[in-house]
Amino acid sequence: MRLVWVVIPLVLIGIIGIQESDALWFAKSPQELLVQSHTIIVGNVTDKKILEIPQTTEIAGEFNKENIPYKGPFSARVIEQFGDSKIFEITYVSHIDELTINIEEYLQNFPSFENTTMNVRAPNNPGAPGLYHEVKSKFELGDRVLLYFTQRSIVNLTYALESFVIPEQCDPTDVLTQDRFWMNESIFHVIQNGTEQSNDDYKLVTNIPITLSIGKDAGTLFGKSFDVDIKITKQVGNDPPEIVFTKVVKAKAESCEWIAYADLEFTPKDGGKYVIIGKDLDKEFSSSTAWIAKHIFVDFDKILSPFKQYAMGIPVDEIQCRESLIVMEKYDGSPACVIPSTAEKLMQRGWTIA
Repeated sequence: MRLVWVVIPLVLIGIIGIQESDALWFAKSPQELLVQSHTIIVGNVTDKKILEIPQTTEIAGEFNKENIPYKGPFSARVIEQFGDSKIFEITYVSHIDELTINIEEYLQNFPSFENTTMNVRAPNNPGAPGLYHEVKSKFELGDRVLLYFTQRSIVNLTYALESFVIPEQCDPTDVLTQDRFWMNESIFHVIQNGTEQSNDDYKLVTNIPITLSIGKDAGTLFGKSFDVDIKITKQVGNDPPEIVFTKVVKAKAESCEWIAYADLEFTPKDGGKYVIIGKDLDKEFSSSTAWIAKHIFVDFDKILSPFKQYAMGIPVDEIQCRESLIVMEKYDGSPACVIPSTAEKLMQRGWTIA
């Protein structure tokens, strides 16, 4: 198969092939992997070799070795020329892992005969156009691994790049069927007054604490924690957004679980639109963009009774009353919302204005 490079105003862009399918590699979501995999196995790496495999591809356009991201030795020669245009043949060597796997379990597509060992290879040169990088070795001797094989890659026993290390204490079926998130997807729970709110119908009120639980795929089963920078802005009417809350919280995933959760509590003082933005501070796989941005709306008018607010632990001086009412503290310490004229009489009975 001929792999052609395209030249766009002096910029060299490439198309590469990979060993398993002679096509570009595109990362698959966990759900796609489960559906599209022909075979899935769990086993232990008992041997590891590095194979040196010659590779050849062709490029067209202005050739400059600085434009070839592949860092190893390579050679280039002109194989065709049309006026000023040239086609180069690039020859280089790929270093590919070959692993011997002692198979523990077939999780999908059980074969008619079950091999107890299998020699498998890492995928070769995956990436976007123009990337000739070596595949970083993912697995080491002694690792317990879960390997995906597609319909085509099972023929030459090349596992998918999304295969991963699984800790000894983790159940493979449970790990495989857990909910996972793709790219910058995340999960967002909003709880107020003991009730989790629906994504499409938030019923939130002022002066009652809101518990926010934000989850993201940690990318590992070994238990991972990382910091998340949370910022909450408020917008009332046409006023510009105002930052009302900032905090760095710890997101944590337990061993054998994919999702890391960051929890925090926030009490809105005013009604309006609030935007919660969380930025992952994990240097290993964070990006410059926020990985969660959620809009919630807090109602101005739906105010709980002072007794219900007090029962939830809200201090008397922070109890919210409806418009034109003021909060007072009774002689027994409990709150009440009264009109100003009544407040004067109640003060004579020992009540105080909070």
